[in-house]
Amino acid sequence: LNQAITAFRRALQPGDAAFVHYSGHGVEVAGRNLLLPRDTPIPTSGDEDYLIEEAIDLHDMMLRVAESGADVRIFVIDACRNNPFARRGVRGLGSSGGLAMAVPPSGSFVLYSAGFQQTALDRLGPEDASDTSVYTRVLLDRLAVPGASISEIARSVRVEVAELALSVGHAQSPAYY
Repeated sequence: LNQAITAFRRALQPGDAAFVHYSGHGVEVAGRNLLLPRDTPIPTSGDEDYLIEEAIDLHDMMLRVAESGADVRIFVIDACRNNPFARRGVRGLGSSGGLAMAVPPSGSFVLYSAGFQQTALDRLGPEDASDTSVYTRVLLDRLAVPGASISEIARSVRVEVAELALSVGHAQSPAYY
């Protein structure tokens, strides 16, 4: 994942539009939002330093893309899910749900699948067989609307996802900055 981010960053030129979509697990450790590559080994209690080294720091990734000179930078972070390590009984390794508040680099538009300390639904229930999360499938539909601005898209996604989540008794209000 680090190699892919580096290659993407190197390919960007001043004036480009950069669109980054991450869908997977994220965890907050000591106020840092970490995106977990699929092959991240399951840490044990006290392995915070190891996890920080193996994971992708969201803020650092956004800074790397911002330093490219791309004029437009849009980040979609569909990672505000339950901490996968909390379910395995790891104590003291991040919060149990959601990501920490983070200030994006100036000039960046960031969309999160859930608000501060909320978790995002992957599915609406056992019968939901979609390949994408609730947030991403709604976002994909909205991105196909011709002429819609990114702020209009973000607002309409927030409303629809919140309604869908509430229909199964879950509080999820996507955030954007």
